[in-house]
Amino acid sequence: MAKTLFFKDIGSSLIDDVNSGEFNTKDLSVSWLFSDSRKAAIFKKLRGLEIPQVIYLFQELRSKNSDDHRNAFIIEEYMASCVEFLDMKKCLLFSEVMVLSGFRGYRFLSTFFEYLSFKIESVEFEPQYIPRLMFFVFFHGSAPLLLLSKLEDVVYANLDSFTLKDLSVICLGYFRGHRRIHSYKLLDRIADRTVKEIDQIDEQQLTNILKSFRHSGFLKASFYSQLADSLSSHQVPEKVTRLNTVMHLLMVFASLKIYHKPLLEYLADRTYKLLDQSQARGWTLRSKEIAKITWAVGTFCHQPDHWRKFSQKILSSFRGNVNLIDGSQYPESIADVVQGLIYMDVFPKDLMGHILQSKVADSLRDHPTAEKIFQLLLADATARIECPHYTGPFLSQEFHDSIHSRAGVFRELDFELRFRKGLSCILETLQDMLGSGCVHCHFILPHMKTSDIEIRLDKRGIPVQFEPLDYRQLMDKSSPSSEPVSRMRRTENLLKQLYSTDENRQPEKSDKGAPKRLVIEVIGRNQCAHESNMLLGNFQTKLRQLKKLGYEEWVIMPEQSRDMENMTRGERYTYLRQNLCDNYGLSSQIPSSVTCVDEQSGENYEH
Repeated sequence: MAKTLFFKDIGSSLIDDVNSGEFNTKDLSVSWLFSDSRKAAIFKKLRGLEIPQVIYLFQELRSKNSDDHRNAFIIEEYMASCVEFLDMKKCLLFSEVMVLSGFRGYRFLSTFFEYLSFKIESVEFEPQYIPRLMFFVFFHGSAPLLLLSKLEDVVYANLDSFTLKDLSVICLGYFRGHRRIHSYKLLDRIADRTVKEIDQIDEQQLTNILKSFRHSGFLKASFYSQLADSLSSHQVPEKVTRLNTVMHLLMVFASLKIYHKPLLEYLADRTYKLLDQSQARGWTLRSKEIAKITWAVGTFCHQPDHWRKFSQKILSSFRGNVNLIDGSQYPESIADVVQGLIYMDVFPKDLMGHILQSKVADSLRDHPTAEKIFQLLLADATARIECPHYTGPFLSQEFHDSIHSRAGVFRELDFELRFRKGLSCILETLQDMLGSGCVHCHFILPHMKTSDIEIRLDKRGIPVQFEPLDYRQLMDKSSPSSEPVSRMRRTENLLKQLYSTDENRQPEKSDKGAPKRLVIEVIGRNQCAHESNMLLGNFQTKLRQLKKLGYEEWVIMPEQSRDMENMTRGERYTYLRQNLCDNYGLSSQIPSSVTCVDEQSGENYEH
C-alpha cells in the first residue's frame, strides 16, 4: 500500500539525481562499505561521502539483500546522527528510499520529527513538502504535537496550493498520528473542497478525509447532508470497489445520526454486490467491515430493498469469515452484527448464542467500552422476548451482578428526570391526575437506557395501584443476607410475569380481568435521526419488544414534550387527560380538573 498510495506519482527520484552526474557513484559499492564490520569504521567511511551517495548505498543494500537489517540499521543510525545538517529535501528523500525498500526507519523518522519540533521557529515549511512529510507521519504512526500543530497553520495558510489528493494524505497523517485537527476553519475549508470536487476524488482519498473528520469531531451537519446529496447525485457508491470504503461512509452517517435514504440504499446495494463478488471469487473478507456495515444500517433500522436477501447475504458472508468454534475470534464484530440485525428485526440465533457463552460474554464484559455490555444485554433479552425457539445459553445471574456497578452501563432515573425534556413535568401531572401509586417512572426493560412512564388500567379504565419492579430497589427483602440486587434481577421477575418461552402463551394483557399496561415514552432528540422524527434502531427495537410483552404504547415526540413543558400545569393536565380518554381507554370518571398552583403566578386555581 505504501508504495502505491502516494509516491507513485509524487515522490522524487534518487536515480535521476545520480544519473544527472551531480554525484559520482562509480567507485561506490556495498561490499566496499561493509568490508569492515565495525560500526565505527563504517561511520568513518560514510562521513567521507556526500549524503546522496549514502542514500544511494542504502538503496543498493536494500535492493540486493532486503534481509540485511543489521547493516541497514547502521546506515539509518548514521543518517539520524546527521539530521541537523540535512535540509528538508534530503530528509524526505532518505525517508522515501526507506519506505520503498520496506524498511521501517523508526529511529531516523523519530529523530527527524523531533528535530523539526525542536527547531519549529526556524524551519521553513515549504508547502510542496507538506504532503510528503505527512505521509511519513502516517507511515511512522506518530509525531510531536508541536510539529503537527504548526503544520495545521501551514496547511491553512496555503490551502489553495494543495490538491484534494494532497489534503487526503495530510488528513491521513493526522488520523494515524492520533492527533485531531483542531482548526475548525481548516476542517471547514477541506469539507467545502471535498463537496465541490466530489467528481474528482477517489474512494481512498474520501475515506482518508472522512476518518480524519470523525477523529477530529467535525460534526457540521450541513456538510454531511451536502456530501450525501453529492455522493448520490454523482452515483459515487456505484464506483466503490472496496467494502472498507462502504464501511467508513456508513459509519460517518450512522455515528452522526444523519439519515439519507438514497445514499443508504446505494451503499446497501453496493454492499450486497461486493459481498456477492467476494463469495463468487473466494476472496477473504474482513469481519470488522461486515460487522460495522451491519451495525450502521441497523442504527437507522433501515430495511433496504430486498432486505431479507440483504440480511441473508450479510449473515452468509460473515459466517464464512469467523470461526464460531473458537470463542476468542472476533467477539466484538459478532456483537456488532447481532446488534445491527436485531435492530432490523432479524435474529441470528447461532451468533446470539455464541456471544452469550460465558467465556465470550466475559471477554466482552471486560472490553474498554460499556457498549459491548449493552450488546450482550440486548442479545440476552431479545432471545427471551422475541425468539421462542431459542435453545442457546443466557447470561448468568453472576454476570448481571458483576456489571451492576460498572460505570456507563445503566442510567440513573434522577439523570433521566433532570435531562430528558418534558419527562419530569409529564410524570408529575399524571401523578396529580391518577395518584402517585398508579403512575411510575422506571426502567421496564433492563437492556435499554431510557426510562418509561407506566400506568395500569382495569377493564373500566380506572387506574390501579402497583409496585414497579425497578432496579433502584437496592435490597432484596426476601434475602436474609440483605445483599444488593441488580436492576436485571428485579426486571427479570417482571419479564417472567409478562412472557413465556412457550410461543403458544398469550400475552398477559389478554387474560380476563388483568389490568391493561400502558407505557408512555417521552422521546428525546437523541433517540431520533438528525433533524427528523424518525426513531433510531435502538428505540424502535424497544417499542417492538414492549409490544411483544403486551404493553400498549403512547409515544410523545420531542416537539410534543417541548410544547407540554411550556404549558401551564392545568393546560398540561387537560391535554394528557383528553389523550388518555380518547385513545387509551382512561375512564371519563377521572376528574377533568384538579387544584393546582400556577407555575407562573404561584396562585391556586382549579382547572
